[in-house]
Amino acid sequence: TTEIYTLSLHDALPISAAHISLRYPHARKYDLDFLDSFRTSGDCGMNPGSEVTQFQIGEQINLTWHLGYPHGGGYKIQLIRDGVVESLVPGGGQDWEDTGRSTQNHLVTLPSQPCQNCTIRLLRQATEWGKSYQFRSCSDIQLVQPGAVTDPCGTNGKQASNGLCECDDLYSGDR
Repeated sequence: TTEIYTLSLHDALPISAAHISLRYPHARKYDLDFLDSFRTSGDCGMNPGSEVTQFQIGEQINLTWHLGYPHGGGYKIQLIRDGVVESLVPGGGQDWEDTGRSTQNHLVTLPSQPCQNCTIRLLRQATEWGKSYQFRSCSDIQLVQPGAVTDPCGTNGKQASNGLCECDDLYSGDR
């Protein structure tokens, strides 16, 4: 007899890097939502994941991302709540933020209204392939009232006795 072995996508790709991928809050599992807007559909190119990061309403966070290639153009940071897209950058999100090809972070203030199933979406232009060509990366989040965060270290860390977070392997940051 011949033994047949299978390797699942989960085993083969525990971590991936892409054209653009959110690092904080962490992108959906496998970071496959980096796929461009021309070959994938929907708000993010893939369905919501099981990891959800909690934030307090009105909290200020330093959104960070990995850039696999410094494409031309700018970026947008948005919150998707019940199908409605809100800009998290100044100017109402009409224009693309263009602070340089290698920018990989932006300080944003989260909205002051709670939400249980929201998505932060990072859009990154690739103008060398056309004005409307973009990559995207999404993170599933909850916005809760102050003091209602149930997991201050997220799903990839544990709170230490000193109150700080100790990150699991391959993760970093304050939370």
